[in-house]
Amino acid sequence: MFDTTSPTAVLGLLVGGVMLLLYGVRLITDSMQHAAGARLRRATMALARRPFAAFGVGVLATALTQSSSATSSLLVGLVSAQLVPLSAAVVMALGTNVGSTLVVWPRFRMVVHPLQRATSPPRCYERSPERRLCWH
Repeated sequence: MFDTTSPTAVLGLLVGGVMLLLYGVRLITDSMQHAAGARLRRATMALARRPFAAFGVGVLATALTQSSSATSSLLVGLVSAQLVPLSAAVVMALGTNVGSTLVVWPRFRMVVHPLQRATSPPRCYERSPERRLCWH
């Protein structure tokens, strides 16, 4: 389809992808502002007074979208449209980071940990020949 060995083509695809992402964020921000401008502003002002709630919204939004980058990009758009105060957006962004960790951690425990256990030799601690303790 495209010659990805050419640096010019790679740069063009990269710039095009970033432009598409920024256009999508702008489109979502504008549509949210038109659809629920006053209601959303009141709700986010209430969140600004409750930092733990804003943090929870960031965690929940990341868990639903499965992407902290997408949630953070939406937050930037909402702050630029003045629908979310900056202080609430910073707390929500911290929540997105925690949310992405919470989304990835169960997958790590299910996939990586058994592989690590199967490939690593057991570690043993021996105080005496009859008292030997081994673990993976």
